[in-house]
Amino acid sequence: MAIREDDLQDFLDQEHQIEEGWKIRSIDEADWALGKVKQAQDAFNEKAEFAKRKIERIQQWLEDEKTSCEQTKSFFEFKLEEFYRGLEAEGKLGNKKSYKLPNGTLQMRKKAAKLERNDTQLLEIARPLGLIKVKESLDWAEFKKRLIIDGFKVMDKESGEVLDAIRVVEAECDEFSVKVD
Repeated sequence: MAIREDDLQDFLDQEHQIEEGWKIRSIDEADWALGKVKQAQDAFNEKAEFAKRKIERIQQWLEDEKTSCEQTKSFFEFKLEEFYRGLEAEGKLGNKKSYKLPNGTLQMRKKAAKLERNDTQLLEIARPLGLIKVKESLDWAEFKKRLIIDGFKVMDKESGEVLDAIRVVEAECDEFSVKVD
């Protein structure tokens, strides 16, 4: 008769009853606790994968719907532009650039030209004209090398000066972590 892995886990869980004030007192209990951590991680990962698959399916459905709706929208916008240009050609708009209807407005606006530029060449032209901006910025990586952090105080190594311009939000500390295989 084969023992199922779930039955073994249930047996081990009964052996390590968690009560108020419970502490890990042995290597066996620590290993069992790591198993519980891994079990919780695996359970979450399984649920996350399930959710990811569902989200991908919903995103695919939405993408399909977007394509369909965009085609419909483009079709009607093209037909509305034809109608607008007809009104314009017949002189029914006068000096107006828009035509109001109960569900919205048809309008024609000048669109600015799109420009592609070569900044290297333009810098040479702009420099003698005084059209160049220079921006100063802090070299944080180099500046940080000069610092000493003492609790919530930050000091300059060279001068010993406390720097009020830097505030420690979270003090340096040891951080415990658990890694399971």
